[in-house]
Amino acid sequence: MKTQEPQKTQEPQKTFVISDTHFYHKNIIGYCKRPFTDSEDMNNKLLLNWNNTVSSNDLVIHLGDLELGNKNLDKSLIKELNGKKILIKGNHDHKSVDYYYELGFEYFLTHIIQDDIMFCHYPFYADKHTSPELLSEIKRLKEIAKENKENNENENKGNVKIKKLIHGHIHSDKLRLLVFDDIIHYNVNVEAHNYYPVLINKIFDDINCFEKN
Repeated sequence: MKTQEPQKTQEPQKTFVISDTHFYHKNIIGYCKRPFTDSEDMNNKLLLNWNNTVSSNDLVIHLGDLELGNKNLDKSLIKELNGKKILIKGNHDHKSVDYYYELGFEYFLTHIIQDDIMFCHYPFYADKHTSPELLSEIKRLKEIAKENKENNENENKGNVKIKKLIHGHIHSDKLRLLVFDDIIHYNVNVEAHNYYPVLINKIFDDINCFEKN
């Protein structure tokens, strides 16, 4: 008599967030003192870290600046990244929606809002080196955050103000968690997290600890 093999149970989907991978961007190694010998070394390590962390069933929200390099380069390595992937537009993500779909991303957006949390590429603060174009985009995202509060109030859902901003863009491990304009900013740039995607539960735990202190 044939016995039926037990079905493999799929692990629950996890959500990860990452930003500013800059695949194929050799100059970012020098700019940000990344610990790689060249862009190939960087690409392979980022891929390895990603796929050792993320399963095919997991969701990854990439907060922009996916890749940068010669447009004639073969970028197919990006297709090997595990998971169901969403790309949030960063200041270096200028290609067409179809281009990012071809690389395996299911959505190409400017931001995501979930309850009192906003995911976007940029923090809401800037410095004197920020270009007028980026200042304009930051202002636009702030307005969206403000409208989210007003829309929820109009729909009698209560005062749902954006309280947490998960972002990238800042290439530093010194500015990982801070408060600006009464909004907690959490930076998921790869330099701040040893070049790994960050589990969203860890982000929430870090924020909770920060709020308590």
